[in-house]
Amino acid sequence: MSWNISEIELLKKMYKQGETCESIARALNKTIPAVRNKAWRLGITDNREYTEEEKAYIISNYKSYNLREIAEKLNRPKENICRFIREQGIERTGKKKNETYHQTRLYRIYHCMKERCYNVKNTAYKYYGGRGITICAEWLNDFQAFYKWAIANGYSETLTIDRVNVNGIYEPNNCRWATRAEQVKNRRCARKNAGA
Repeated sequence: MSWNISEIELLKKMYKQGETCESIARALNKTIPAVRNKAWRLGITDNREYTEEEKAYIISNYKSYNLREIAEKLNRPKENICRFIREQGIERTGKKKNETYHQTRLYRIYHCMKERCYNVKNTAYKYYGGRGITICAEWLNDFQAFYKWAIANGYSETLTIDRVNVNGIYEPNNCRWATRAEQVKNRRCARKNAGA
């Protein structure tokens, strides 16, 4: 499929404005694969920031290893999906599907949460599992469910998971993302002192 100079210029302009491949293809009367291929050959990249929903979708569906379908669903170049995955520290290592996330901070938070609730050898077990603090069935063996909740509820690299009711379990309705200072104020001893 041949491209004339005006089509190429419009392609560059629309990409720069953050237009989707679909809208560019409609405007130029081209197929989406043709637009993506031409943009790739010209070195044009889709620099739009991923929304939190898009991030959650990529992470949740990466286990399928079908990057083409993910790219088509999000209307993004496959190369950009690959770059995002690398930036998140998620690599294809040949490990079991649930282990592909082990390098991320969010997975470490999830793992530590399970350890202090269920591993009697964990030094923090007496404060959590030893007091009957558990993890809801929705999260217990499904990191994807936890991940989606985290992204949708304000997770950031500077926050930690906090239970609103310190005597309640880890579940969506009882958890939030908080700063260290907020978390300290929400400890059992702090609440007792405030009520004294």
